[in-house]
This record gives sequence, structure tokens and C-alpha cells, in this order.
Amino acid sequence: MKPPPYPIPGAPAPSRAPRPAASSQVSDSRLSEFGALMREAGLSVDLHRMRLDRFYAYERMARAQSSLDRRLRCAGVTLFVDFEHRLANGPLH
Repeated sequence: MKPPPYPIPGAPAPSRAPRPAASSQVSDSRLSEFGALMREAGLSVDLHRMRLDRFYAYERMARAQSSLDRRLRCAGVTLFVDFEHRLANGPLH
């Protein structure tokens, strides 16, 4: 049996708006350090967008993991833990 065509009539449309990153409570100094290390490694990052768009933030943290710079990889992991902690323990703003 063939799956129904998308969108299904009467079903709500999926949201295309960026999901909040919940980083409004993540340390400014950690975000700044991450941004500086990303730029030092020649990688682009928009810290303001990281605060607003969870998918973008996770993509940038994942990109940091492929870096040869151990400091950048550590900063990315630390930031990821902060993001996950905020999602689990705080309201999304």
C-alpha cells in the first residue's frame, strides 16, 4: 500500500520556524570562546543565530567536533552539554 501524499488534507502543516535553541541561559563567555575558536579554525559561526536556532547551533557544534583543534572540540562538547542541560531543566524562551 502506498503512503498517503503529504500534506494530508486536514492535518496541521509542519512548522518551518527555527526551534528555539534554549541558549538564552547559556554562558555568554562560553559562547564567545566557542566563536573565537571557530573563527581561529577558519570556520564560520553566528553566535546570535545559535541563540535562536537550535538546529543551527547543533550543526555548528557538530562541525567543531571535526576540527583538529582539541580546544575547539572541547568547547563544542561543553556548549552541547550546556544546551542539553538547559533543555532538560529549564523552560524554552
